[in-house]
Amino acid sequence: MDKMKRWMLVLLVAALCAAQISGVGMADGAKGTVFDFVNVYDKPTTQSTLSASELLALTRAPNDRYETACATYTLKQYAFDGCNVYLMVEVAPKSADVLLMSDYMYEPEDTRLLEDSDLSETFAQKAGRDGQRIIVSGIGVDVTNPELAYFGSEASEKYFSDGTMRLGLQFAFKENRIEAPRSIDIKVREYEYGADWEDQQWTVELTPTTHAAEAHAQLDQPVADGLMTAESVELLRSEIGAVLYITCHVAEQASAADLERLNSIDVKAQFGDDTIGSICSVVQCFNAQGEPIYTEQATGGDRVIICMKLGAGTAPAESMHALFHDYSTDKDMSGFSTELVYTNR
Repeated sequence: MDKMKRWMLVLLVAALCAAQISGVGMADGAKGTVFDFVNVYDKPTTQSTLSASELLALTRAPNDRYETACATYTLKQYAFDGCNVYLMVEVAPKSADVLLMSDYMYEPEDTRLLEDSDLSETFAQKAGRDGQRIIVSGIGVDVTNPELAYFGSEASEKYFSDGTMRLGLQFAFKENRIEAPRSIDIKVREYEYGADWEDQQWTVELTPTTHAAEAHAQLDQPVADGLMTAESVELLRSEIGAVLYITCHVAEQASAADLERLNSIDVKAQFGDDTIGSICSVVQCFNAQGEPIYTEQATGGDRVIICMKLGAGTAPAESMHALFHDYSTDKDMSGFSTELVYTNR
């Protein structure tokens, strides 16, 4: 993969998250909060009834720092519900000859858009005018980490006229930990444009700032026109977002032609609350030994997990309907409806 391209996202996540919109304003008189990187979709990720001050109460500002040769990385703010993680890191250059450029799909010929100024110029123009070196900077997580949800991570950036850059990073853990803090290794990538690099590791400890309620449902329901059987549903939801897992197994009698359709199946989850938006999703297959495999390698009896990142909506969902869809033929397939039973609300 081209090293100047976004390096933290699973390909499917990048495609399904393309609905992100721009133009989210920063807070007056400040550089904003971590939720300025989160609520950028058609429907908010966080609970839509919360005010800005109520959302701010669901964050921490640890100001932990990590030093590199060219910049200081400061964890300005994070929100964590035991599952969903949102980080905001400020990157400040250590010298005036450093011009920071995000590692998320930017090139020197791209325009450097500022959050606090109307000045419009490319990174190359700014560096040439002020005699600066373009230093590429990014943060991420190891998306192959088995502790993380299957949809990977998402990152974005904001530039400021004082030379600093703020990076937003979003991901989720599979297992919900309501109270106990947990640590995560943040990968820091920094290099002069055109040079090689080695990722650096910054270990960050996260203490929950709110907690995700857990809802479950057990099923034995043929879905996707009989291609699979849905076994269970798990919803992890807090005021800052939700993660949904639908676990299925492939029908034992599935033909080769049926199995080919696995690669083109999508699921739409409906909750009777139109404030809940689907942000991204991924389909992950596992063989009989529990090892992850590509969907085209699946055979009868293999397990399929549909993992979806959702908005929080206005309240915890009490029921859901899953509509399966074959986007290769643009045809709906059979789904299921179920009540959701909470265990820790």
